[in-house]
Amino acid sequence: MKPTNDKVFLDTNIVIYAYSSTEEAKQQTSRRIMKTNHTVISTQALQSGCKLLYSEDLQHGQVVENQLTILNPYR
Repeated sequence: MKPTNDKVFLDTNIVIYAYSSTEEAKQQTSRRIMKTNHTVISTQALQSGCKLLYSEDLQHGQVVENQLTILNPYR
């Protein structure tokens, strides 16, 4: 994953894993994402103009309305 200056959306699981003591690999990935991107945690990712949505629950690579790309950082 490359750092970006675009707005991005984080699924709440990404935030939870950042503080996990039992999922070390996911913790490291989550913390890297949160440090290297300007993030918006919002249920309104499209309305906020986000370009990326990090989530382990949605289809990796899916593009919504030619604007929002869904990425699974643990894939």
